[in-house]
Amino acid sequence: MTFVTGDVLPASTANAWPRSYMEQEDLVSYAITLTAFRYADGAIPDTVGAAGNPKLVMSGWGSGTGIFQGEDAQEVLKTETLCFEFVLPECYVAGQSVILSITARINDAGGNSHTFDSLDVEAYEIAEAGTAESDICATDAQTLAEIMTAYSFTITSTNLGPGDLVRIFIRTSIQGSFGGSFKAEIGGATMKLDIKG
Repeated sequence: MTFVTGDVLPASTANAWPRSYMEQEDLVSYAITLTAFRYADGAIPDTVGAAGNPKLVMSGWGSGTGIFQGEDAQEVLKTETLCFEFVLPECYVAGQSVILSITARINDAGGNSHTFDSLDVEAYEIAEAGTAESDICATDAQTLAEIMTAYSFTITSTNLGPGDLVRIFIRTSIQGSFGGSFKAEIGGATMKLDIKG
């Protein structure tokens, strides 16, 4: 059936259009809530933290801000890991862009130098049986700045499609010089996807 400008489309036709006919929207953002994160062992983050586990710092009423903050890395290498799971929505276009954006920094309260300052990501497609394929994050570790900055990590999407489960691990590793106070901070994360509909 052929239509021209001005034709009234019957509901039976409009409702039958498959999603593939729709215009693709690139890099649509899906925010990851701070409460969606877990520690690497699956435990729920708390306000105390521990070795390898950053603490959750919420400013609360009247502010609404929140971050994850690691231990002081003055003269000691501190490595901390968070993870979350993300189900690709039904509108995701199979094999198209999947980019993870993480806002993070080194909180350098002493103004001294830091000798190690990395942000790294691993991503795994998880099968229904709980098995994981190899790491599909295509971006190498990046260097953290001292101001909150958005860092992008590309997820290899060749075999990904709607409904697939992706497990993401985010790791900070920092070390500072004597006399300062150096803490890794993560302010949030967003998944950016190419979608239709």
